[in-house]
Parts: sequence; structure tokens; C-alpha cells
Amino acid sequence: MSGAAAAAGGFGEERFVLAALRGQEPRLQPGLSVERILALCDWHGVAPLLARALPPLRGEREERLAGGLAARRRRTAVDNLRLLSRLPALAGEIEAAGAPFALLKGAGLIPLVYAGAEERPLTDVDLLVRREDWPRVRERLVRSGRYLLPSPERERLYTRYHQKVEIAAAEDLACQFELHWNIEIEGRTATDAGRLLERAVPVILDGRTYRRLGDADQALHLAVHAAHHATGPRLIWIHDLHRLARAGHLPWEELDTRARKDQVRMAAWYALAYLEKVHPGTVPPELLAPPAGPLRRWLLSRVATRDPILPTRDLERPPWRWLASLLLLDTPGRMGRFLAGHARRKLLLRVPSR
Repeated sequence: MSGAAAAAGGFGEERFVLAALRGQEPRLQPGLSVERILALCDWHGVAPLLARALPPLRGEREERLAGGLAARRRRTAVDNLRLLSRLPALAGEIEAAGAPFALLKGAGLIPLVYAGAEERPLTDVDLLVRREDWPRVRERLVRSGRYLLPSPERERLYTRYHQKVEIAAAEDLACQFELHWNIEIEGRTATDAGRLLERAVPVILDGRTYRRLGDADQALHLAVHAAHHATGPRLIWIHDLHRLARAGHLPWEELDTRARKDQVRMAAWYALAYLEKVHPGTVPPELLAPPAGPLRRWLLSRVATRDPILPTRDLERPPWRWLASLLLLDTPGRMGRFLAGHARRKLLLRVPSR
């Protein structure tokens, strides 16, 4: 092994990104690729955080890395402000339809645990509504003429299986919104949106008061979301949980109780184990014991990885892709409902995009 490779210790660019995310001021060792570091930051959504965390670096390669990260931080600020500027109007339409709602994921996290909109990339804004309120909201949005809604066929697919709808601002199609009525797709959780909304708490974003999920509900939603995206995990989702824990917004005992009640213990454990891998010492040891029998533990051990920023090796290929989805469900009943929902979705796959 060359000196540069030995210094990197394997997965050199991944270790650089992780060390910077942990605030450890890593060195840009010879042999590390600036382009690969930037690509990793793009995929994992952490470029804005690294742009702020890295100390001043000297050298042509270091300046190229710092410049690339700074450019991404500026772009994140512009894109997020553009997206969030459309949120008050949409919120007003939902409120006018008499539907309670709450911010999910990034939009609810930025004012809570991040210093500003430039730190946490958003691809869209997620909101939770009750399924029974969607028809009234839809009618209101159609009357306004300010939103592009899905075709009836696509809406049927997404409302039945994905438990959400996607809309866009008609004047700016880059401003995307998703209205959810569950924290996961069909069959994966017993969570009730109405209860989540009852427990929602105020949060101020850009001077306007919204509501976000309560601490335990928010943490559980983030954990379940990260777990069920095991085929394409991103560090930012896990770092969100770390930020919540560091800020005192992650009530461990209540999180465990809620995970049991909503039958998502396997998904929660998977995400918390990933969190502990990325940020050691964050999760209480009693929550790191896998709630699974020997067979599940053995199957999960078969996809373990040495990559420091991933929970498992690549799960995109069958049979692991579908097996992973089943392994992270708590009960045979959940597995059956998930498979049935997946079969229904396959029947509806050939629909217009919008």
C-alpha cells in the first residue's frame, strides 16, 4: 500500500467527510480526490455544513475544495430561500381549507437545530395533513390556479400506496411540495396522522409561526424515513438526528415507547445504529440491541460494510433491495400489508408523470 493510501486508511474521502462532519479538522492527504469529496458531499447533503466546519486550508487542492464547498453553500441558501418563499402562500391555502398541517423533515428542522437556511439543503417541502382533508385542500388549490397538481391517475397511485401527493408552484416548477398523511408508505407503520397533528408544537420559520411534529414524533419520523431509504442513505438524515440529540430534542425513552406502539422498532433501531456509527456516543446503549431474532440478525450481518459513512453495503440489487424492506418491518402482518400494497402499486405503475 502506498503512503498516501495508508494515510487515508481505506475509504479516504469518506473518512475525510466524516471527520469534518464531526468537527475533527481533517487533513487533505495526498491521494485524496477533491472531486470525489465534493461528489460525496453533494449526495449526502452535507456540503454546506463542511463549508462552515473546515478550518482555513492552504494549497491549490485545499483552495479548490474550500471554493467548491462555499459555492454549494451559497447555492443552498438561494435555492432554499426560493423554495421557502412559496411556503406561506401554500400554508394559507391549506388553512383556508380548514385543514391542520405540520412541517416535516428539513423545513421543520432548519429553525430548530440549524443556524440558517443555507445549512440544510431542501429538495422540497414536506407537510403532514390528514387524508380526509386532502379533497378540500385539493379543491382550494385548483381554485387558486397557482399550483400544478398530479393527474388523476398519478394521484390515485400516490394516495393509495405512497400516502402522499406531490404539487408544484405553477409560476416556479422548481418549488416542489409534498403533502403526506402518513410518515411512511402503505403497510410500514401503524402511525395515525391525526394523533401526530394533535401532538404538533409551534415553530417559527422566516417570522411566521407554523407547527412541527413533537420531539418524539419528529425523531421517529426521521429515523423511519432514513431506515426505509436504506438503498440510498444520506448522511444529512442521520446528522439531523444528531443535531436533535445534541439540542435536547430527542427524548430517548419516549422515542422507544412510540416506536413499539407504532410497530416500527426495527426501522428505528436500524437508524439509531447508523447514527451511533456516524456519531459514536450519541445513542443510549440499551437502544442499540437489535429487536430481532437470530435469522434477521444473520441476514443483516451479511450486508455489513466497512464504509464509515454507510450503514450497509449496496442494497440496490435484488434480492437484497426487497429483502431489506421486509427485514425492517416489525411483524408478519406488516410484511403482508407491505407486499400487498407493493403488488397494487405495480398494477398502477404505468401512469402519466403529471
